[in-house]
Amino acid sequence: MDNMEASSKTQDNKKINKIVDEMDLFDDELMTLVFNKNIPATELTLSIIIGRKITVIDIGTQEEM
Repeated sequence: MDNMEASSKTQDNKKINKIVDEMDLFDDELMTLVFNKNIPATELTLSIIIGRKITVIDIGTQEEM
């Protein structure tokens, strides 16, 4: 890999990191990736929000149209 390719990859990584750093779980794309078919993460998050143990039996996330 030459210096131009390395520099381009570094810039791309910085752009990606900036986008990810600005995301939170209220971003639809990130929330879908985190919770889709991930019952333990969903149970933990809901238990924290609700303040008691909760059992999740199924998860349905948004679908792109």
